Amino acid sequence: MSSERNDLLRYEETVARWLDRNRIGLRGKTVLAAFSGGADSAALLLLLNAMRARDGFSLCAAHVNHKIRGAEAERDARFCETFCAQRGIPFRLLTGDAPRLAAERGTGMEDAARVLRYRLLDKAAGEMHADWIATAHTADDHLETVLLNLARGGAARGLSGIRPVNGRIIRPFLPLERADTERIVSLFGASYVTDSSNASDCYARNRLRRSVVPVLRDLNADVCRGALENSRILREEDEFLDSLAAAALTEVEAAGALSARGLTELPAPLRARAARLWAEQAGITLDRRKTEAVLALAGAQCPSAVCDLGGGRVCRRNYDRLLLENARREPAEDFCVPLRLGESLAVGSRFTAEVSFLPANQQENRSVYKLFNHCFVNCDTIKGEITIRNRRAGDRFARNGGSGAKPLKQVFTDLKIPRHARPLIPVVADEAGVIWVYGIGYHFARAPYQPEKDGYRILFQDNNKTDGALLSGRPFGA
Repeated sequence: MSSERNDLLRYEETVARWLDRNRIGLRGKTVLAAFSGGADSAALLLLLNAMRARDGFSLCAAHVNHKIRGAEAERDARFCETFCAQRGIPFRLLTGDAPRLAAERGTGMEDAARVLRYRLLDKAAGEMHADWIATAHTADDHLETVLLNLARGGAARGLSGIRPVNGRIIRPFLPLERADTERIVSLFGASYVTDSSNASDCYARNRLRRSVVPVLRDLNADVCRGALENSRILREEDEFLDSLAAAALTEVEAAGALSARGLTELPAPLRARAARLWAEQAGITLDRRKTEAVLALAGAQCPSAVCDLGGGRVCRRNYDRLLLENARREPAEDFCVPLRLGESLAVGSRFTAEVSFLPANQQENRSVYKLFNHCFVNCDTIKGEITIRNRRAGDRFARNGGSGAKPLKQVFTDLKIPRHARPLIPVVADEAGVIWVYGIGYHFARAPYQPEKDGYRILFQDNNKTDGALLSGRPFGA
């Protein structure tokens, strides 16, 4: 057997052992190889093509044109299509607009191209019935990723580098180095294309590759493999700590809300992880800065505050509860709506009210007026004009006869009603003062003691069903 064939078998065995170690089964599966046309992806496609008959899997390939490099990108696409056609490998050309995506997301071109590439590959995998998407990341790529994350302040997750498996994305070439991929292409007698952007200093990864990695190789020729092994250990420890954080999260979370006190009392290594896992459940990714903001909110003395998480989402503190919500504007103006029969009244920015007249002889179970969203007012108790409005300075309210009236503002505070919700709460009042408050009930002195007499029925509807701060299915304080 020739030395060239021995070398190829050694590479096949290295990849097979790596796949087995990471529990990546190919037999009976379809693998979609991401194919840029460069040395790494050409080597991956060639080696997988050589392994597929023996290992019992199907192979196809896809190339992404990001619309960044003009004529050169068109050249690469033609090369990849011809390369696959010559070897009988099913091929799909994918096209996207990375510059446009970068502008829309407000990110750099590298990040936008990566997001676009995986988005298109994932769609193509579905259309081509592929079980795995194989990318040609090598140990060199892994080392560069670790260094970039280190420079950017990445913690254990960032220093774990490129994962061997991420969903249906697999990296069979992580145990190989860039020199190995060029050797594999040479052994097959094939060619590849070169991306001119790899020579540009505009990209941080390129600067690391040319200026930093050579110094590290001088210090340790096996630096790539060392980084790969260190990342494996970090990843295992990171996953273990995540499992502890997930268990701890169940103790401090209820109905989607997080206990601020419970979070701050967790051991330091679990606090940030629990906060990140909690946010991930709501589809929010917290970087270090945002995680620190959530932890600061939990540990602050202020019982009502908010921190911005970007993307139109916020974390809001309401006493001991941390809530993830859509960002919203506080109402800019007060509302004051006179009662009008037979109409649907807009009450501020959130509620509607239906007002009807109930004559004394109309039979109805008026116990419903003890509910938090129904109000009944005897006509002969109304002083002047009756309106629906929000709280005013000077409003006083008594929940029972023994406690005496106190400022309505204080009642809201005692009931721990979120500060942002208070200006939205409807108050039924006349010229003598407060009669009834949504979610709380009647002022003790204005309760309808004669429900058999003529009166007005007011039924409130909360039109925002995505935020439970006001309409929780029960009165405030219950």
